[in-house]
Amino acid sequence: RVENILAGALNEARVEASAQVLGGASEERLGLGRQLSAMQEQLRSFGEEMEAQRAAILEHFGRLLDADQAGSRRQIEALEQRIRDRRRLAVGLREGSEQAGSEPPL
Repeated sequence: RVENILAGALNEARVEASAQVLGGASEERLGLGRQLSAMQEQLRSFGEEMEAQRAAILEHFGRLLDADQAGSRRQIEALEQRIRDRRRLAVGLREGSEQAGSEPPL
């Protein structure tokens, strides 16, 4: 009988120790689950922030391209105007020299 009582007490102690170990493991799993959830939320937040930065960079480069294109267009227009002015000058000089050649000397 004493052996049975001791065996029962030993079994109860083992069951209690096992329950404590399992309870600790369960709490640890819950803690790890919370950490995982927090890390997933951080990753989602980082992803959103990176997407916002990417969109801002694309918008900035688009504005730079538009400004560069407008500046280039103005340069082309200025060059075309200079060409027209010089052609008018050349035509005027040709017409002036032709008229001077066709007038009788004084």
